[in-house]
Amino acid sequence: VAKQLVKGYLVHMLVYIVAVLALLGIAYWWCNSQIWYSWDELYPLVHWLHINVVAVFLGVMLIGCVAITCVHFYQMARMLELVTTAVDDLYSNRINSVKLPVSLQEVERKLNEIMIGIRDSQQEAKDAEQRKNDMIIYMAHDLKTPLTVIRGYAQAFEDGCVPPEKAGEYLRAMKEKTDEASQLIDSLFLYAKTNHPSYSPQLA
Repeated sequence: VAKQLVKGYLVHMLVYIVAVLALLGIAYWWCNSQIWYSWDELYPLVHWLHINVVAVFLGVMLIGCVAITCVHFYQMARMLELVTTAVDDLYSNRINSVKLPVSLQEVERKLNEIMIGIRDSQQEAKDAEQRKNDMIIYMAHDLKTPLTVIRGYAQAFEDGCVPPEKAGEYLRAMKEKTDEASQLIDSLFLYAKTNHPSYSPQLA
């Protein structure tokens, strides 16, 4: 885009200079091809231009160059404003894609690619968060099962409903469910640890 702007500016300046030189050459040739008398209406103007031709040429060149420069600066400022507005709209999710003038098609393409990448990353983060929440729910459900069994057996012991000959069996079952619950808790802690931003795996 920058190369195109500079190229357009230089082309316009060159065209203007060539046009001014051409008009000056045609005017000079036409004036010299005429016979001028002091009483002619245009004689004072032609005589003044003939004397001050260099100053007139430089003045016209200066005015034209300043005008062309101002126009191009305005165009660049307008393009910058369009790009800034488009980025702000994308950031605020007010639009789904950028639409810029033809001269800014490359910028439009890159902005849309960046926005697609950002939205893909956001969706991946959202999916990862959902998977984490699902995992916690599943593990909490799995953890509830052994705890329910342990609570039931403990209640049975408290109520004196466990026959002496079954006490060992109940205690073994409670131990198994306790080990199962402990493994689930360890897995939950490990999952939380590995998903923490500060986690870095230790390589043996």
